[in-house]
Amino acid sequence: MAKLTEQQKLFVVQCLATFRSPTEVQELLKADGIEAALNQIVRYDPTTAAGATLSDALKQAFVAARKSFIEDRESIAISHSSWRLRELQELYVSAKGKKLFKSAAALLEQAAKECGERGGGRDARDKRDPRDTGAQTPAAPQQDLSRLTDDELKTLETLAAKIAIDGGDSGREGSAESR
Repeated sequence: MAKLTEQQKLFVVQCLATFRSPTEVQELLKADGIEAALNQIVRYDPTTAAGATLSDALKQAFVAARKSFIEDRESIAISHSSWRLRELQELYVSAKGKKLFKSAAALLEQAAKECGERGGGRDARDKRDPRDTGAQTPAAPQQDLSRLTDDELKTLETLAAKIAIDGGDSGREGSAESR
C-alpha cells in the first residue's frame, strides 16, 4: 500500500466525490507514479462502508466537492451546446474525410437536433404556398451537389432513375424493391 501525502489524499477524495470509480482513480494515481491498491482508494469515499473511518476534514472536502460537482454544470464543457457542436463538426469532418457517409449523415442529424431542428429539419421544407387553400406542400429541398464525389453523384443518378421508373412509390407491391 502506498503512503499518500495529504495533497494526494485530497485528490483521491475529490475524484471519488465527482463520481469517478476507484479504478479510474487508481489509473490517475498510476499516471503520476503512485501505486495504490483499490481497497486503499475506497477508504477515501465516506459513502461506502470502507470510508466510514475517514477523517472529518476529508469528509467535509468530499461533501463540498460532491455538492460543487452536482451544482456547477457550467464548468463541464460537454454541458454547453457550442462545445458539443464543435465536437460534432470535428467528428463529421473526420468521418466525411474517411468516406464514412452513413456516420457523417448521422452526425449531421445529431447536429441538427442539437440546434433544435427536430424531425430532420422539416420546418424549413414544409412552407405553405400563399396561393394554397391551406394544405401544406413540401418545397423541393435545395442541395449543393458541387461537393459530391463522382461516386456519390453516380449513386444519386441511379436512385433518381429508379424513382422515376417506380413512379416515386418504392413501397408499392409491384415495385422492384418489394419483389
